Amino acid sequence: MKKIICTLFLINLFISSCISEQNTSQDEVINTPYAIFIMPTQKVIDSLQKADEKAYSIVLDDNMYYLGLTRGYLDSLQIPVLDTIAEGNLKFQNSKNEAFELDLSQNAWQVILFNGTDEPIKINVTDSEIEIKKYMK
Repeated sequence: MKKIICTLFLINLFISSCISEQNTSQDEVINTPYAIFIMPTQKVIDSLQKADEKAYSIVLDDNMYYLGLTRGYLDSLQIPVLDTIAEGNLKFQNSKNEAFELDLSQNAWQVILFNGTDEPIKINVTDSEIEIKKYMK
């Protein structure tokens, strides 16, 4: 029970920080390497929790574990991270002047990588180290 309460506290703290630290506007374009952590909105979290609290706790715990491992690995490589919520869009422009737009509302619990050269990609956080090494060369 303590683990569940602690996990819930940490996710709510993380979501709150994402909401207050979301620094991207509809006009801002990401054009340098970044990793973007997209968390669900509070509304989605509340509905998942109401639907099945036990399943929600398991999903939350697993997601936070893998997201934490991914963040730690990105930090070790000194890749900048942007935390945001699954709301609105993000725009990217690579070194070839190609533009990409990502609908955040369809990407909760995702990590998006952008190396500044290629199209942004979603990664599988359960195997993030391999995908990060391959894409962020």
